[in-house]
Amino acid sequence: MNIGVDFDFTITSNPAKFSELLNILARSANIYIISSYSGDTSATLEEAYASKKKQLGEWGIKYKELFLLGNPIPKNKAKLCAEYGIDVMIDDDINNLEEIYREAKGTICLQFKEW
Repeated sequence: MNIGVDFDFTITSNPAKFSELLNILARSANIYIISSYSGDTSATLEEAYASKKKQLGEWGIKYKELFLLGNPIPKNKAKLCAEYGIDVMIDDDINNLEEIYREAKGTICLQFKEW
């Protein structure tokens, strides 16, 4: 099973709880962390990637791969879910989930609000 999880406003809303959840799921599933590159525009893509990777390490979150989408990468989450066969996507943004539902056929979409 492949599980995609949004980084900003999903994992970052409660890193301790997500660490616990994702590390249990990682025992039998591939965890893909998917982040939009929409935060600090003064940071380069490489700097933003390194920062998110460092945060995930500090939180002890196990994952297969980290994707940073956005400028200059013109991919969206729906295309990535389809390309990597994401079975379940967890995101806080209903617009992302609606697009994933339409474009990545078969992906189960779960909206995260808060713990």
